[in-house]
Amino acid sequence: MIPAGWQVATVSDICKLQNGHGFRPPDWSESGYPIIRIQNLNGSQNFNYFAGMPEQKWLVPPGQILFAWAGTKGASFGPTIWNGPTGVLNQHIFKVFPTKGVDKDWLYVALRHVTDRIEAKAHGFKATLVHVKKSDIDQHSVLLPPSASSATSPILWQHGTVPSRRSRR
Repeated sequence: MIPAGWQVATVSDICKLQNGHGFRPPDWSESGYPIIRIQNLNGSQNFNYFAGMPEQKWLVPPGQILFAWAGTKGASFGPTIWNGPTGVLNQHIFKVFPTKGVDKDWLYVALRHVTDRIEAKAHGFKATLVHVKKSDIDQHSVLLPPSASSATSPILWQHGTVPSRRSRR
């Protein structure tokens, strides 16, 4: 049952996902911008660096929501709030941009719930590894409160399932 005033939306309705760049060993340097890889979303401070002139779309400031679309179930797959230094985004990770009127904290919580649903469907030879396409994320539905600027949505907070804002689980 959908509460009065709420509506069903898709992930593509509430945010834009932008992929990182495929940095290769010839792009690496001893200094410059840290290249943000999936391992860095889990707290690793072991960075490769990019000393060239980055495209603006590659730059990731602290506080940016990121979504690893390839990773280990329960560990490296899903959303993260980047707490590291400004860096450049590697492939297999999306930068997440809330659509107008959507609160960043609320969006993070909504994406955690989408992650749980995607991970629950993972199966096959390596069910612990999750690898999806942008369209697999975009098509997931979420309940949108009357004001998505409210980070205290009761539907998302019920059953004690709301994850914290820490970088990973």
